[in-house]
Amino acid sequence: MLRWIGALVLLLGTSRALPAQTPAAPRPKGVPAPTAIAGRPVWDTSFVRVLNAPELLAEGAAGRPQLRVRVTGVLGAWAELDCDCLLTTLYIAVSDGAEDEATLRAFRLPGLLDPKIDSLVTEADVPVLYVSYGLASQRRIARLAVSLQGVRSTGARARQ
Repeated sequence: MLRWIGALVLLLGTSRALPAQTPAAPRPKGVPAPTAIAGRPVWDTSFVRVLNAPELLAEGAAGRPQLRVRVTGVLGAWAELDCDCLLTTLYIAVSDGAEDEATLRAFRLPGLLDPKIDSLVTEADVPVLYVSYGLASQRRIARLAVSLQGVRSTGARARQ
């Protein structure tokens, strides 16, 4: 019991002898201590490919009012053909172009074999992408209408 009281007196006595410490000011978000900065692995393989191997296939403005359209391709899975062919995933970024309060959207198309952006044009006030894809002997052309609400295939037709 005496030991307990002695320890308590010692503890109380030393706590008075310590200099008063002011609490550290909280750091604002985004300004950590340099030693606290560390990278964490990204496990989403599709996103990792987007960051490591993008190829800008098309960029421009089309439609009325104008929308900024950017098409990026990222190599993906094997095409399961008798060649060393890989499918390319196309990402289409769309914005209304307004610097302040810009509306930004992004859409992902399924994997396509050797896609090429033939053109980005305005048809009936709508941005339209013409995308050719497939084996060289069997190329197909898709007509894609682009908006802030989505990207939809509207069939294909021959360009004049």
